[in-house]
Amino acid sequence: MKYSKSILSFLFIIGLCNSVLAQTAPTSTPSLKKVGSMQDNLILSIGLTNWVTTPSQMDVNIIQSREFGLMMMGERMIPSGKLGFGLGFGFSSQNVHSDAMLNTTIDGSKSYFTKLHDSLDYSINKISLNFIDAQLELRLHTAPNQKSKRFKFSLGLKGGILLQSHVKFKDDDGTYKQSGIANLNKYQYGLVSRLGYGNLAIGGYYSLVEIFKVGKGPELIPYTVGVYLTL
Repeated sequence: MKYSKSILSFLFIIGLCNSVLAQTAPTSTPSLKKVGSMQDNLILSIGLTNWVTTPSQMDVNIIQSREFGLMMMGERMIPSGKLGFGLGFGFSSQNVHSDAMLNTTIDGSKSYFTKLHDSLDYSINKISLNFIDAQLELRLHTAPNQKSKRFKFSLGLKGGILLQSHVKFKDDDGTYKQSGIANLNKYQYGLVSRLGYGNLAIGGYYSLVEIFKVGKGPELIPYTVGVYLTL
């Protein structure tokens, strides 16, 4: 695989982090109360995704553009259970629908968008970017109420390695799909945050880097606002 070395390095770092966490954990068997208090170990998300700025010749369909994510995390909290941090890894998929087709110059040195003709009838025209992610976040929890639920807030960093990319177009004549978008950044990282109660939360992600390499394509910075199910 094209990015196999990067993925193996990524997994090695995650394994090393988990090993460090395990060594710093108490050697005694945790009480049932502590085990039961662990939460937000599996996070499922769906949200609306877009770019901060887009070329003037195109419009993004924000209703169709979505990001899906899955994150598995370990948690370390102080004894009160109100302050701590989470560390884990997962997968995310950014799918942006627009009215412009992504093209590349003949020599492949630069990517650009061409607006589709208004008379063209199509159902899908999207760019899909799929990442393996690592996430580190600070967590703040209130004490549980009578229903054993808490208000929760988290703020952190998420970084991803680009696993796969493609463009997809579909109309009455059929479906066109091409994998391996040229001139993309192999890595993406940014800020993540959630605010929730119980097992539901709202939050978002804001990238600190563009999806294309500098000077190799439009200056597109992704962001997502969505809902989260935490287990």
